[in-house]
Amino acid sequence: MFRLLKTLLNIQSVQGQLQAIDRSQAVIEFDLKGNILTANSNFLKVLGYQLHEIKGQHHRIFVSERIRNSPEYQRFWATLSSGEYFEGQFERIAKDGSTRWIQATYNPIKNIFGRPYKVVKYALDVTQSSEGREQINQTLEQALDAVVTIDENNNVIFYNPAAERFWGYTRDEVIGKNVKMLVPRMHQAGHDQYVNSNRQTGQNKIVGTSREVPVECKDGSLKWGNLSLSKVRLGSKTLYTAFVRDVTEEVARREKMKTLSLVADNTDNSVVITGPEGLIEYVNPGFERMTGYTFQDVAGKKPGSFLQGKGTDQGTVQRIRERLAAQQPFYDEILNYHRDGTPYWISLAINPVFNSAGKLEKFISIQANITATKQNAVEFNLRLGAIDKNSLVFDFDRQGQLTYFNQNAQQAYARAHVEKPTLLKVLTNDQVQSLMSGESIAGEFNFGTEQKAIWAIGSFNGIPDINGQIIKTVFYGADNTIKRDALNKLIASLRDFAEGDLRNTIQGEFDEEFNGLRDTYNASLAQMTTVIAQVREATDAINTAAREIAMGNTDLSQRTEQQASSLEETASSMEELT
Repeated sequence: MFRLLKTLLNIQSVQGQLQAIDRSQAVIEFDLKGNILTANSNFLKVLGYQLHEIKGQHHRIFVSERIRNSPEYQRFWATLSSGEYFEGQFERIAKDGSTRWIQATYNPIKNIFGRPYKVVKYALDVTQSSEGREQINQTLEQALDAVVTIDENNNVIFYNPAAERFWGYTRDEVIGKNVKMLVPRMHQAGHDQYVNSNRQTGQNKIVGTSREVPVECKDGSLKWGNLSLSKVRLGSKTLYTAFVRDVTEEVARREKMKTLSLVADNTDNSVVITGPEGLIEYVNPGFERMTGYTFQDVAGKKPGSFLQGKGTDQGTVQRIRERLAAQQPFYDEILNYHRDGTPYWISLAINPVFNSAGKLEKFISIQANITATKQNAVEFNLRLGAIDKNSLVFDFDRQGQLTYFNQNAQQAYARAHVEKPTLLKVLTNDQVQSLMSGESIAGEFNFGTEQKAIWAIGSFNGIPDINGQIIKTVFYGADNTIKRDALNKLIASLRDFAEGDLRNTIQGEFDEEFNGLRDTYNASLAQMTTVIAQVREATDAINTAAREIAMGNTDLSQRTEQQASSLEETASSMEELT
């Protein structure tokens, strides 16, 4: 009797516990195939169903298509039907299509023979807390810094896109793997021991601090990262999250500054170190030689206050001020003045220097005197301008298309009314190939057509890039069109002259030299024509006189003959008289 009473009390206690669970949790029952047997009001409320809508349906109505078609889902029910239980957080789909997150246990219920005959699930709606975690996850996913979280076994469970970019490993290559794969090889062997020691002792040597560490990437390259490590305890589990900011460029800049500091005292260049306010704290001997000022003269002053003058470009000054205010490294060129008033050009590279906390400590400026380079550039530009002013200039790209021609060339084309040239219209294929191989082609070239020529005497030269590949071709030369036209007309006139035709004078306007030659030649031709005409007239007069003399001679001969005949007759008469 006593044992029966005790059994009834135990049953009543169990029923009370079940009723308490039923009131506080979502409960649903399934057969071993996953078909729904019943569900309490809490469960129906979580997913928005009525009992008659789901009873007899399969559990798959609560899961997404992605989960429903996965091999894991098929094994899920096979495992439950074998008597094993599942616990965890699960994504489920409500009647209205919204996503709900539940913390649940799937419990196989066994009969008196120890065989499972149904599954009871106890669940809590954790959607709000899951959404909070999702918000945090998305924030970390989008973080600019690399974020890596490891579980209690030191395996990676979170690895954001910034980490993929930083290390070079994809998420799939890292998730589930021991975090030591992201650690430099020299530290990999003992890394688990370092982490587990912190778990066991609680002594935080790195946790809660920030430090720069070397990072070996997938491709073998070395980077530097600023590591901040946090520790989170979840019940008996201890998880770690690392935030790593890529400081490779910052470290390189600092190392560069250290190197510059070592050589500062021995370089001919000027080195100036200022505090964060821009006031001079150090100048090297190169500065004293370049400016004429000693350190005692300039200590505590801003460099621009005594180095800049009336010729200094104020736009450059403002640009430098903006870069300094932004604490950014930069390069520029500016006109300064020596202590004696002599102007000189410098190139300056200014780099900010930060302490380990990221606070600006100093500016370091390296300055080189580039006055000679500037003067050479001015001289070069003046020479180039003079060449451009008195020559024909053409630029062609690598494909031989015209990209630029100067004003003289434009005027030549305006006079000729022809299309602009391509390289292959001016040169032969062999000449173009020679240009592409780095040779120079000199001579006289026609940039027009046969009918409307534009002649220039000069040279083609290829312009190479830094790898020695020809990327463009330039031509500089003198316009020879007018001289060639004048010469052709002179040759034609001389050819006619040689054939006895003096009517072909030289016509057209040329340059001053050929205009003079034209006028002299035409005047000579006209004078020669006049002389020839005069000679012709004289010749005609001589011929007339000759004819007249000949006629006179004939008449005289006739009269002489007549007189002789008369004399003969007289003589005969006299003979007869005697």
